[in-house]
Amino acid sequence: MFFCKKNIPMKKELSKHNGQVIFSLNNTDYKKRPVVTIEDSGVIFYFVVDTGCTQSYVNENFCKKINLSPEEYDNFEGGIVTLCIEDSRYLIDGKEHILKMPVKKIEVFIEKEIDGLLGIDFLSQYENVVFDYKRKKINFNQSAISKYPINMYKNMSDIFYIYYSLDGIKDYGLLDTGCDSFIVRENYQTDYVEFTDDEIREIRNGPNLIKKEMDRVHFNRIDIGRISYKDMYGYFAIDERIKMDATAEKEHRVRSILGYSFFKNHIIQLDFKNNLFYIE
Repeated sequence: MFFCKKNIPMKKELSKHNGQVIFSLNNTDYKKRPVVTIEDSGVIFYFVVDTGCTQSYVNENFCKKINLSPEEYDNFEGGIVTLCIEDSRYLIDGKEHILKMPVKKIEVFIEKEIDGLLGIDFLSQYENVVFDYKRKKINFNQSAISKYPINMYKNMSDIFYIYYSLDGIKDYGLLDTGCDSFIVRENYQTDYVEFTDDEIREIRNGPNLIKKEMDRVHFNRIDIGRISYKDMYGYFAIDERIKMDATAEKEHRVRSILGYSFFKNHIIQLDFKNNLFYIE
């Protein structure tokens, strides 16, 4: 990594085994999200791989690990960290992978063991990415894992969603490996269309939010393509226990979030080249 403002080169690579990136789901403070390690000279950094976030970044904990004092961190916030992956197994079209990540102080991102996040800007440089939750591995540019693709769409915020069904009701959900549960948009029973910013504001401020006082809702059956789930519970985005920044809050209140509840014990694939999603 290279730190702009400090000009301190630190060359790092993703921890790997047999050409695959290994991830963990048992991080003490950030459970049920794929966490990979980036290490150098015995110092280990933990990054969440998050398909529900458009931009990768590092946080205050990362800066502490490179021995920046609080004063230096305050000056460094807003700077850029450049991640270079040079290992031949992760090259993109024969070129090294370069990713510029801003330094952010995220109020809802305070887990002690997490140093940063790798989002869609990291993942979508590859043709596709596979998350194998059974074996805890991530593969890039792999052949299709299934014969049954699901169309994948990019929304106004440049993250990806699919259509699925809740007890027979058609809905759309964001594919979010950074979410540890299932979050249901408040108006899931009444509409299936894209929203303008004005419509989002009207939904959030309107008096008729569906079941807004319920902590969670039960579904007898949820179908994603050929995969069915029975007796599933989802939390409504209005639940105050769900913490997210202002941008994410606006987005997730009008789109459901498909997270770990659906991915555990499965293999999923996001095909960015053909806009297809697979789950096995």
